[in-house]
Amino acid sequence: MVYLWKVTAKQSLANKIAAGMWVEIVKTGTNARPNYREIASAFNEKYKFNINESSCNDIYFDIVQMN
Repeated sequence: MVYLWKVTAKQSLANKIAAGMWVEIVKTGTNARPNYREIASAFNEKYKFNINESSCNDIYFDIVQMN
């Protein structure tokens, strides 16, 4: 099964992510919420950042399953 997650920043983070910026993360085979590595990777890919994974603790994001 495929799951789509929308991850939205609640506040500014790492001097690069502004509150309200968002990414979509697609996961297959599990409905587990995206982890910090997946969140950092998605932001780095979408916005061409170089964000350290340790900066992307899930407490700074609203994570919503879309399907």
